[in-house]
Amino acid sequence: MDLFVTQAIRRYVRDSHAEALELLRTLARIPAPSHHEEQRASFIAGWLHAHGARNVRVDDEKNVLCLLMNPRVRREAHHDAQTLAESVKNHTLTMYAAHTDVVFPDTTELPLREDDVRMWAPGVGDDTANLVNLLMATKFLLQNPLALDRATRKGNILVVANTCEEGLGNLAGTRNLFDEVGDCVDRYFSFDLYLPQCISVCVGSERYQIDVECTGGHSYHDFGNANAIEEVCSIIEDLYRINPPTDVMDGAHTTMNVGKIEGGTTINSIPSHAMAKFEFRSSSRENIEVMRAFFESVIERHRHELLKRDDAGKITVTPLGVRERRGRRGAAEDDGEKRRHREARDGWGPRPEAGLHGRERPAVPGDSREHDRHRARREAPHPRGVDREGEPEGGPRGGAAADAGRLAPTRSDSGGGYVPRVAPGQRPRASRDALHQGVLNVVCHALSWDR
Repeated sequence: MDLFVTQAIRRYVRDSHAEALELLRTLARIPAPSHHEEQRASFIAGWLHAHGARNVRVDDEKNVLCLLMNPRVRREAHHDAQTLAESVKNHTLTMYAAHTDVVFPDTTELPLREDDVRMWAPGVGDDTANLVNLLMATKFLLQNPLALDRATRKGNILVVANTCEEGLGNLAGTRNLFDEVGDCVDRYFSFDLYLPQCISVCVGSERYQIDVECTGGHSYHDFGNANAIEEVCSIIEDLYRINPPTDVMDGAHTTMNVGKIEGGTTINSIPSHAMAKFEFRSSSRENIEVMRAFFESVIERHRHELLKRDDAGKITVTPLGVRERRGRRGAAEDDGEKRRHREARDGWGPRPEAGLHGRERPAVPGDSREHDRHRARREAPHPRGVDREGEPEGGPRGGAAADAGRLAPTRSDSGGGYVPRVAPGQRPRASRDALHQGVLNVVCHALSWDR
């Protein structure tokens, strides 16, 4: 990338910062639970049109697609193309994505508040802030023909505000997109999680709903009958007896979680139905297979035991979503770009998330060096950033950018954003404004990269 483009990016980041923050305020207030992102999709499509994007459309999954073509090629393109696949036919694609949905189920305007250094809103950190940076970087290319020409010289760019990334959305937006144009995708980058992080490890997961049914009855007259809640609790207890596997080849670890349980009606009735939702995750296919086999064995054993106590007893397992992890990293059958396309298409989606085009080597989960880095991050003071509403300052969540050239994030699974941690009496290293400008600079460079 030449000095002219680099300087243009720096000026743009500086001059458009107020606009970027205002866009963040606007988007952060628009509700977007998974499967119901239509309000954000409509706003984003209109915003892109207003800033000069010619080829913008919203697909059936509510993904907002903005195709950026080389100015010379665009003059030769077929303007009567009815689908994205027709528009990109015979051209390679580099895809940049950030998801529109948030983990919160609200369908009315989301609350937002801010002070001089921090912004609070549900989902503002995951993934609204990244989405704003992607949109602003797209605007930079739309307004700078030279940068657009360089960025699209070897292929088109597809900017995507994708849907259904969170929870039980099961990557529906990304799956649909790869079904349509996956064969054209040369590179894929998702700006996700918390602003400073760079991840290039793909994580698969399986999620299930466990339903237990039995006869139930009155708590006094039918005492001794099978209790569906007790049975669900027993299943959960057995599931948590496993020592989650670690892949001996690459150190990949495994996580599991029971995220929801419910059942019963009144205090004086033996519950006839109870339910639990269970998931496990790993970047290793072998770990996933071990967990699946263990899960199935626990369920089968409890089925037999329940039938011994209740002829009407039944345990049903319903898959809620599978994000499949195919093969080991570096397996012989998984080579290069075809592997990345196939894995994304087959369902574990907008992974890998990468910044700076994947040049960072990911730390291997379970590696002692990774443990040391996480410990150092926990102990290090953190600057201020953006955060979800309601998280305590100094709490065990979040991440933010540190000094220029040094990133020290910690992972949060809250789905909400950042909670910085600053030692008592120490000034934060970077304000919200410095954080946002720094990351926008990175995203602009990413999209302007001469591929």
